[in-house]
Amino acid sequence: MFHIDVNPVAFSIGPFEVRWYGIMVVLAVVAIIVISLQEAKRVGVDRDHIYNLGIWAVIGGIVFARVVHIIDQWDYYIANPSKLLAFEGLAVYGAVIGVVLAIVIYCIVKRLSI
Repeated sequence: MFHIDVNPVAFSIGPFEVRWYGIMVVLAVVAIIVISLQEAKRVGVDRDHIYNLGIWAVIGGIVFARVVHIIDQWDYYIANPSKLLAFEGLAVYGAVIGVVLAIVIYCIVKRLSI
């Protein structure tokens, strides 16, 4: 059959590797923010809320993605506690949970309709 050999690393800057899926995630976040800004304008929501939500959603997504990954791989991290704070592994479903929680909390604090 066909064999397509695609390197997952798009490019490297010293020891830092930028992977294709990371680029796609960044593009998705930018697209969501742009679409949300257009929708906010249509319904009369302040654009600052969209920017703030974007920042908090990214932070919540990264934190929860890491926490869920650690919980999922608990045996490994118990055996290697020095790796707990290393940035090696994220869980997509943790990111989704973190983003949703961040948005809900922001909307409650700012008294916005979800």
